[in-house]
Amino acid sequence: MKRKVYWTVIVLIAVLVIGFVICEYRRALYKKSEEAANAGLEARVREAYAAKIKDGACKKREDALEARVDAFTREAHTKLKIGMKKDAIIRFFAENSMPVTFSKNEASGTFDVTGCSPMGCGTDTASVRLRVSVDEKGSVISKPDVDGMYIDCP
Repeated sequence: MKRKVYWTVIVLIAVLVIGFVICEYRRALYKKSEEAANAGLEARVREAYAAKIKDGACKKREDALEARVDAFTREAHTKLKIGMKKDAIIRFFAENSMPVTFSKNEASGTFDVTGCSPMGCGTDTASVRLRVSVDEKGSVISKPDVDGMYIDCP
């Protein structure tokens, strides 16, 4: 009786080991095929983006966007000095066609510009944001912060 139980256990263990090996083999094959598919997709996306960048109009828009953001950043740092009063802040935003919003301790505004968005982004429109910390009276208390991002980017 003991021999029959031993053989049953040995056969059961062998079946489990074989099943495990088969599962791991299939998992490895699936992983390789998934990696190959992802590599192919990434290559197609890179090719499409390279074609977009080679488009002269797209490159010109991107260069114009970078120049505008750089000039705007310099202007913000030059004109929005610490201690500047609320009415001067409002005037600066108006001069740059930006609606200004005052929150508890910040003045901020955004404007949209056209550039050349990376692949995967919905549009070539970028949103540029200016933020500056203010005190309770609305006077500037820190250097301005300019940042931006393309709209509809995941």
